[in-house]
Amino acid sequence: MKKIFLVVLLSVIASFILGFIVFSNFVVNRPAGPASLITLEPVQVPDFTLTDHNGNRFSLYSLRGKIVLLFFGYTNCPDYCPLVLEVYDSSMRSERVERESVALLFISCDPERDTPEALSRFLSRYRFGNVIGLTGSPEELQKVWDEYKVRPLPSPKDEKGFYVVVHPTNVYVLDRDLRLRFAVTFENLSEGIPQAIRYLSTN
Repeated sequence: MKKIFLVVLLSVIASFILGFIVFSNFVVNRPAGPASLITLEPVQVPDFTLTDHNGNRFSLYSLRGKIVLLFFGYTNCPDYCPLVLEVYDSSMRSERVERESVALLFISCDPERDTPEALSRFLSRYRFGNVIGLTGSPEELQKVWDEYKVRPLPSPKDEKGFYVVVHPTNVYVLDRDLRLRFAVTFENLSEGIPQAIRYLSTN
């Protein structure tokens, strides 16, 4: 029990460190933007193709014209991932924007366990927001992770084969032209996600 607790604690600490490293690659000193959001350099992000939670091939560029949120997580996550999805689901319910005008891409950090079927089961509880689970081979996912400076760190497996994965807890937000615009930190989820959706829906 103590060993599992220690692994989870170290995972939390590492997540914050990874988040800082990721932000150092994108943050610029720019005005504007809601206070709870980190404003990023508005660069066009490259396309990628992975497998969605229905088993179909999915391209990021198929979402052009929509507001897109990117989050890197995994279906066995005990804390961060469920909360991010719950906040997004709640935000879509409260902001009164068209469901299909916004999409959250849940990109796996755990290709060993995150099959399309596992993603489908995990995401089925979130009904208000348009959430698309994405997975792929380790090689396919590695290309996407590299683009966003994501470095998943799986813990050693316990006696039952269970393990946790350290991953960034930040949410990236893209505008309708699929340009990187904002990042929402885990500490500001409840304010940041609805503010990002509201801001990009009206600007």
